[in-house]
Amino acid sequence: MNMDINIIIIANYILLGLIAFIIIFIFSRRILFFPFQLWFFHRKEYYKDIAKYLIDENHDNSRLIKFLLNIKNPINKLALGEVLLEKIDTLNGDKKKFLIQLYEKSGIVDWRIRQLESVNTWKRRIAADILGKSYSRKAVTPLIISLRDKDEDVRLIAAKALGKLKVKGAIEYIISLFKDFPEEKCPIVADILIDYGEEAVPSITKALDSIDLKTRFWSVRALSEINIINEKFNYKTLEEKLLELLEDEDDRVRAYGVVSLAKIGSQDKVGSILKLLKDRSEIVRSKAAIALGILRNSEAIETLIESLSDRCWDVNYASSKALMEFSGQVEDRLKENLKNPKNIVRKRCKEILEEILLQKKLGEDDLA
Repeated sequence: MNMDINIIIIANYILLGLIAFIIIFIFSRRILFFPFQLWFFHRKEYYKDIAKYLIDENHDNSRLIKFLLNIKNPINKLALGEVLLEKIDTLNGDKKKFLIQLYEKSGIVDWRIRQLESVNTWKRRIAADILGKSYSRKAVTPLIISLRDKDEDVRLIAAKALGKLKVKGAIEYIISLFKDFPEEKCPIVADILIDYGEEAVPSITKALDSIDLKTRFWSVRALSEINIINEKFNYKTLEEKLLELLEDEDDRVRAYGVVSLAKIGSQDKVGSILKLLKDRSEIVRSKAAIALGILRNSEAIETLIESLSDRCWDVNYASSKALMEFSGQVEDRLKENLKNPKNIVRKRCKEILEEILLQKKLGEDDLA
């Protein structure tokens, strides 16, 4: 019995000793690094003042630039680099280009590029992130190579960096990440493509043929968020591929395919879209209603009114929102359906009529 108690006491002392060691280690580490942190923040404030002076075009900055380019101390160089990145992100035009060139000449870009080959994963992640923020064109090729890094997060950060740099040649590499990445990270890649805007459309169009489901879906998902306003863009190939996607086995692909088809203004394809209001999938029916609202083609009015009785809330709500786009064209038909035997139809018709009335009133107030 006494022996058991002694073992428990010894175990408690060991545990307390371990906790004390961890606490001492954490605080001693902070105390040890505090002078360096203090130095870093002090130098950072100093370089902020210099940066303000640098971007003032009324001064001859040649001697000051020479001084900055000769900084050797690592902490000073890191402080300068952080200040320049902050300024680069807030400026435009020639001043931005000037600071980007200064950042490159300081040697920090070359140092970060070398870090992309580090065995330390965190160093590679940080390097990829900072290279994107630097807007340096020197970083483009190393970042494209990093899209094949063994670490998933390095690949993702490199893709973000290339998107920030708007590297057109990297778009197809970025699209290829859909196949490799888990589903939860694909939305981030899609957002990168959306940020590219119309520049990404030709590469996305090619990706719509992919045999990989994730690539097809996330490509069309990104496409549905891109506004294609360039009149010179050739819609024919894209339209043909989107029509094929309306027959895709995956519900999500059909759903975002129909929205994309509407966004490129395919008025003559209303019949194909109307069929999807009878699709087995709720998300497809809902997105088809949204697509018809985008196109505002009067051929869709009757079918949209029928869809107000859809058993799925998302579908009948999307149909009601689409009908609001037709305003005066639908008022009589909506009033007729205020006596519809289905409660949801009566409810939706009342909501649409109230919204149309409100819009008219607001319009009259604006004219007054």
